[in-house]
Amino acid sequence: MIDHSRKEREYAQAVAVTFNNAYGQWAKENIELFPELFSDIQKQELCIIHQHAARYCFTLFLHTSQEIWSFAGDIVGGAVDEGSDQANDIFMHLNSMSFLPAETFRYCYSSTRLLTYQALALAGTLKETGKTIPELEFSDVMLQMFSTDKEIWKAFSALLNKELGLAGLPMPAAYVPLEYRRNVFKSLLSQLFSQFENIKSADDGFKLLNENHDAIVGNVAVVAFRNMAATHPCPPPGCNMHVYHHEHAR
Repeated sequence: MIDHSRKEREYAQAVAVTFNNAYGQWAKENIELFPELFSDIQKQELCIIHQHAARYCFTLFLHTSQEIWSFAGDIVGGAVDEGSDQANDIFMHLNSMSFLPAETFRYCYSSTRLLTYQALALAGTLKETGKTIPELEFSDVMLQMFSTDKEIWKAFSALLNKELGLAGLPMPAAYVPLEYRRNVFKSLLSQLFSQFENIKSADDGFKLLNENHDAIVGNVAVVAFRNMAATHPCPPPGCNMHVYHHEHAR
């Protein structure tokens, strides 16, 4: 039990550090385009509200994308049979249909939303550190950063997709194995919620992300299922492509 808790903390820290480093570098590279990402441009001090909104978005998307990869590994990996070309052809046909990734997305979205409420319940037990984030300021930043017609969203989504692996194979530094995932993401979300001045900010922010969440996660689902079905499963513990199947099937 102690070792399990230690591993959960290690994975949570790895996810947080991975995102913080990627976000900090991305913000500095875009400082002229998006000066609002900084509270002090001369000192290159990040705006904590923008950073918090970005971290919140990343945490929700990351949890959802990893759930999709696990289910893709379970469904597709379990169905691909090395000795049956016909079975493989049938499953390739199935996963190319829109309903499969769409249904998987809806399931994962509901699961992630439930997780935020469970994390919300835990947030009250955490000690607040630093400045709290006002609801109105946070809502303004969420609209500014994550509206689909904004340049800042296009740049940030490119970071999520290309650098953090949300629309491809999950990057190892931010990957959380299935047995630890639920508690790790509850912990990450609780840390985020504990910094809100008003907890209603979290739910409002979640609703603002809905449209973009649908778009990016739909893409993740298609990629996950097609990639998983394109190759045969390998023996446990599996390569980077199939480890999700073996985890989910244990």
